[in-house]
Amino acid sequence: MEKFMTRYLKCKTSRFLLKITECTVVLCFTIILAGCAGSIGNVKDNGKINVVTTIFPYYDFVRQIAGDKVNLVMSVPAGMDTHSFEPTAADM
Repeated sequence: MEKFMTRYLKCKTSRFLLKITECTVVLCFTIILAGCAGSIGNVKDNGKINVVTTIFPYYDFVRQIAGDKVNLVMSVPAGMDTHSFEPTAADM
């Protein structure tokens, strides 16, 4: 009887782990497919890539390299310390 219970518990544990693995795989594929979906928001279709930087050195670097080929925005307003800046939902 003890062998039967041991096999039963191993089998039950294996089924549980299989279900967990299946759910994890499905969740991963769902996240990947959601990331590949097109954007729904307001998109400017002018052929330019949108680039947002947080500090001026990155902003200046991108501006000098890409020039007019990108829509460049610095998220931190000029003159504001990056450490004390707290963005609002509208800033995102």
